Amino acid sequence: SLDPIYSDFNYQMNDIVGFGTDTIYAVGYSAFSVPTASRKSSFFRSVNGGVTWQAIDIAVTTTTPAFTAPTINRMAFPSRNIGYVSGSRNGVYKTIDGGLTWTNISPFPSLNFGPTGYPNTTITYTHIQALDDNTVFVVGNMFTNAAVKRVYKTIDGGTTWTDITSNIPAFGQGNLVSMVFSDANNGYVAGGNSLYVTT
Repeated sequence: SLDPIYSDFNYQMNDIVGFGTDTIYAVGYSAFSVPTASRKSSFFRSVNGGVTWQAIDIAVTTTTPAFTAPTINRMAFPSRNIGYVSGSRNGVYKTIDGGLTWTNISPFPSLNFGPTGYPNTTITYTHIQALDDNTVFVVGNMFTNAAVKRVYKTIDGGTTWTDITSNIPAFGQGNLVSMVFSDANNGYVAGGNSLYVTT
């Protein structure tokens, strides 16, 4: 059977990972019942099998206009202490202490910028995968009529990123939604009506 272990009606839970029977991590974003200006992405952690929980803010709406906090919806934890999360509005964050603190390591916009005419455009990351503590991939989309798609890779824990999108935008339509890599160089990406391979 499935039994409730944690509930907070102020959040919509988006992803969950676990280690053994004691450590549980989850991410959620404020429910629509929360005023727009107060919405945030939070990380929920239990290290005693769900007996007690900590709720830790990853990203909070603190600027005007409101509704600028990214919606975090994916996690990748290669180990108990080191983990990565991703979501909308350039949201890629890293923790090295099991989710107690978070650092923004987004490759965009520092790596490349939006197309002409879209100076404030952001990337919504739809999937993240960590092969180990340092090797991480993210895929995402920029919602403009230029149909910008991105696949990024880091091999140093997010200190630097490489754009490995290559010629993906030249094929098919639709957004990049998922990926799976077997090592730092070989993997598959899915989006729209197409599957892509890189070797």
